[in-house]
Formats: sequence, structure tokens, C-alpha cells
Amino acid sequence: MKLDFLVTEIQDIITQCLNLLQKNKKIEQNLTLRQMYNKYLAPTVLPLEDERLWNAASSGKILKLFQFDTQVGGQTIKLLKPHTPREMANCNSIMRLMAPEKGGETPTERYKRMMDDISQWYTEMDEWGLTQEEQKSLEPYYLPAYASPAQQEDMMIILMEFCGFSLKDANFARKVCAKKKMDQIPNLHKMVLDGAANENLGKYIWETAIKPQMGYSFSLIHSLAYSYIGLQTVYLATYFPSVYWNCACLRVDAGLEEEDGSNYAKIAKAIGNMQNHGIKIAPININKSGYMFEPDEKDNAILYGLKGLNGVGGEMINTIINNRPYASVADFVEKTGANKTCTIALIKAGAFDEFGNRADIMRQYLSQVSEPKKRLSMQNFKMLADANLLPQDLDFQKRLFVFNKALRTYKKDGDCYIVNYNYYDFYEEFFDVDELEPIYDTLGILQKKWQKMYTKAMEPAKAYIKEHQQELLDAINTSLLQEQWDKYAQGNVSAWEMDSMGYYYHEHELAIVRPKLYNIVSYNELPDEPEVDYVFRRNGREIPIYKTHRIMGTVIGKNNTKATVDILTVDSGVVTVKFNLDFFAKYNRRISDVVDGASKVVENGWFGKGEKIVVNGYKRSDQFVSKKYKNTLSERLYKITQINSDGTIIMTAKRYGEE
Repeated sequence: MKLDFLVTEIQDIITQCLNLLQKNKKIEQNLTLRQMYNKYLAPTVLPLEDERLWNAASSGKILKLFQFDTQVGGQTIKLLKPHTPREMANCNSIMRLMAPEKGGETPTERYKRMMDDISQWYTEMDEWGLTQEEQKSLEPYYLPAYASPAQQEDMMIILMEFCGFSLKDANFARKVCAKKKMDQIPNLHKMVLDGAANENLGKYIWETAIKPQMGYSFSLIHSLAYSYIGLQTVYLATYFPSVYWNCACLRVDAGLEEEDGSNYAKIAKAIGNMQNHGIKIAPININKSGYMFEPDEKDNAILYGLKGLNGVGGEMINTIINNRPYASVADFVEKTGANKTCTIALIKAGAFDEFGNRADIMRQYLSQVSEPKKRLSMQNFKMLADANLLPQDLDFQKRLFVFNKALRTYKKDGDCYIVNYNYYDFYEEFFDVDELEPIYDTLGILQKKWQKMYTKAMEPAKAYIKEHQQELLDAINTSLLQEQWDKYAQGNVSAWEMDSMGYYYHEHELAIVRPKLYNIVSYNELPDEPEVDYVFRRNGREIPIYKTHRIMGTVIGKNNTKATVDILTVDSGVVTVKFNLDFFAKYNRRISDVVDGASKVVENGWFGKGEKIVVNGYKRSDQFVSKKYKNTLSERLYKITQINSDGTIIMTAKRYGEE
């Protein structure tokens, strides 16, 4: 006996769904996982007589319907509309069988045709020259699958019954088909024709019961087991609020339960799939969202999980959940002690939208944490000068302030400041040089004497600040708030969502871009394999040159080892872009330079989350391969530096310092 123990993703989804249903009191409480399975999902308790179950299965609307969530699987079950476990097992098997010839009728099409009119089968057998007796004898083996024996067991029993095969011979036939032992096909073919009562019967069995299974074949036990798992998914998604099933699917697909950090590409792909199925994903709500994605039965939506938020750790998530409800951002901060990074991330994600406009909430919060000034004095002179809030009449005082700072930080000799040659011209222009004292080979001034001179010269500035206190106070606080805004809140709501959640709940930042202006195409419209533009020969080899295209998107993740970048496109979901290692390394690194005497980062890598790029290349399978040929007009990679309101963009192919 051979036993296969398979661990599949669907098991995680089913477990998640059961746990969510129990948590929300939709099923009996305090049951173990095994007890929940036995009570609700065991094959013996599924409502197999209920039309509702089968109608839902064949509707094509059940997300993650096990074994039928592919395009082929979805088409098969919608076409064949099974109404029993055996019929569903047939569907599971029949869609994997191969057509007798390219472009010919598929086994699924044949199954449907015979199911709609079984008399066509008898006509077919007549045309093959089978006697009435032979036709009658084939009925028990062909009719359960509408003249399309779909499982390995069907084939083996037919061979033993009609071709004289022993069990060993039949198992040999199964292995030849299942393992695609093409060298054994002629031998098997001869055994079938030699063993059949006559040539017509042998040929018919070969063409209808054996040949279709040479592409792929399932055993009945296998397909039945898979079918029951599929029916379990249908049951959960149909007989309980579907939002629980959908939420379980999203949890597993997004990988939020994984121990390592959030994979934003994975989350974005999962959310995109949900949205494509018409399932609503609501933004984070500070009073509702859970650790993971949570079902919101009232609004038939799935709430974004707090764990998927950038800048909020697990401990803080528990604190947030345990201190609900919140009446405002201020109430939230007071109850949780959340820092600026955490609170800003929540605001950007829309967690406080129930309290008002998101931008207004951000502005109000930043004004509170930007440490607004309550009074201004000469200690704030530099701040006022840097903010251009002092009049031209005080230009001398501005210069004097700089001179005083330089004088104090230069060398001292006892109680004297040294006036070196760089400072002398300014001093001579505005002050009495007779006050200076010789110190070795240079000049200096007593600290106390200079302080009196400086204080007196700065009196006009002091008087101005005092006279215009409120005006300057309002202006400087506005300036401080703007600094905070520029630092933490640049961009629109869409940019905030990308920064905090790694996807766009609102419109994609690049949605307004006019792609035709820049020869940008939709990834989904490209052929799965690259189109050959032309071929040239080198060293006796034909080398294809592929047609290249431009796509664009926002970076949401990268793999340094594989040199891949995941971008979220406007209309094609998440696309993985493949670069060669050297090119990837060049554009991934940060660039530093000496600025004002210190080494500083002057340009971050182009593959950081939130960067917007345009890539030239071609689609291959499930990736976009970055490529540029000698005669390609476009560069391989551009960074979008500005998006204009008229749909135009500014982009560059040059890194810092490149001509």
C-alpha cells in the first residue's frame, strides 16, 4: 500500500477560516481543530444532497476552490456542473487528460458533449464497428464518466475486463501512462490490440480509455480526496458569511502569520487577487483592525491587518488592541504612548479616518509634536534668520551673528578671542581696531569687551523681535510645522498608503500618467514569451533579438540575491522585474559624497520601497526581463523624479554624478 501525506496551502486556509468562525461565534465554541473538522467538514456531514452546495461549486465564484482555482479548473467546473462527489472527481481528472491531437476535441469537451446527449456515444460505437453486445458490456465502465474513462482505475479495469490483462499487466499500463514512459507505448499498444476480442474493440479502447491518460492521469482515490477538500471549501464559503472564507484566503496568501517581516509584494499580490474577485479590502481602522486581516461582516469587507503596517511592531499592536476604543488621535496617543513613527504610519494608512479628513488629522498631529514656540528671544535669532523672517534692515546683525559664532569657536588666548586674518576685514569695517590687543604675531580682543560690543550692536534685532513677537511666533511655528510636514508627510494620500502599507487603497500614484507619451505599455497585454524582432548570426549561431517594451510601477520589494524587483503597476498588479546582477547592484546601492566637509548620502538606491521606475525589456513567463540592445532607443531603467498634474513625468536614467 502506498500512502501520500500532502501538506497543502488549502489546509492552512481551512484552519484559518474555522478559527475565525469560532472566534466570531459563528460555529460552536471551545472545540479543538479535530472536533471542528468532525462536526462541520467530515465527508459524512457535508450536505451533499443540497443543491446550494453544487450550484455554488459550479458558479466559479468561490475563491480558492481547491484544484479548480486555475483558469482551466474554473472553466471545467462551470462547464460540467458536477452534482455528486464522483462527478466532481471526474472533473478533477478529466481536465488533466490530453486531447488526441493538437486542436482536437479535449476530453472535457467530449465529456460535456456526451453528458448532454449520451446517444452520441452509441452512435460513436456504431461508427467504430462495435456490436450491440460489445456496447452493452462497455456501459458499466464508460457511463459513470460519460464515455470518458477519467481515472487510472477505470483504465486498469477496462484492460483487465476486455483485453485479458492481469493485475500486473494493468499496473504496468498505469505506470506507462502516469510516468510517460514513451518507449513502452508501442509495446502497450500491441498488448491491447492482441488482448482484445477483435481489432475494432481494441482500437476503440486504446483511443478512448488509454491514449487520453498519457498526458496526465489521476487515481480515483486521489481525485475523490481532492474533490472532498474542494467541497469543504465550498461549504465554508457558502454556508457561512463568505467574508470569513475570503479573509482566511487573504491571510494565508499575504503571509502575515509568517515570523519574518512583512512581505509587501506578497501582500499586494494577495490584495490585488481579492480585489479582482470583487472582494472589498477596507483600510486600517484603529478601533476595528486586528493583528491580522480581519473580517468585517457588517460591511462585508476585510479589514487591513495591523501587522502589515510599516513602523508598528507586535508589542504596540497588542497595546493598540487592548486599549480600545479611541475617540481621537490625542486619545490614542495618551492611552498607548505611541511614538511619532507609529502614529504617523497609522495616520498615513487611514487608521483615524473616522475622526476626519486624513490630511487635516496629519497636520493637527504634526503641529502638536513639532514643539511649537511659545516665546521668541535672541536665542532664536538663527532660526528666524534661516527662515527669512528678519527684514533687510537687520542684514548687518545677520552677518554679525555669523561673525560672533566664528570668533567664539576659533582659538582663544587666555581671556581673549583671536581675530585671525579671515575675520579682520569685517571687524575693521564695523568696529574700532584700537580695541584690539596684540597677542604674539596676531590680534585679539577681550571676551568681556567683545560681549558688550556684540550685545550693543544686536540691540536693533532684539527690539525687532520684541516688537513683532506674535507675528514672528506665528510665522516660525508655521515654518516648524512645514519642516515636519516635509520630513514626514510629503506626497498625497496614495503616497502615504504606499509608504505605510505597501499598496494603494486609493488611486495609484502613476494613474494620471499618460503612458502613450512615453511608449509605456500594460504588462498584461504583452505576450507570455518574447517576440523575435530579428535574428542575426554570430560564430555560426543564430541569435534572436527580441522586441522590447516599457512598463512602469512603484517598487514594493526586492530580492538582492536573485536581482529581482517587485513593482506594483497601475493595471497589471504586481510584476517581478529581473535584472542581471551587475546592473542591479549599480542601481541598488546608495551613493555618498562629501558635503560641507562631511560624507553624506546624496542618493538612495532606486529599488527602495515607494520608488517609481520605468523599465525596458520583455515579458518571459511570469517575469519582466530588463533588456537593452545596441540599437534600442530606450534606456534599460529610468527613475521617475516628478509626476505632473497634466499626466507628464520627469525621469532620469543617470545616477548621481553621471554625465
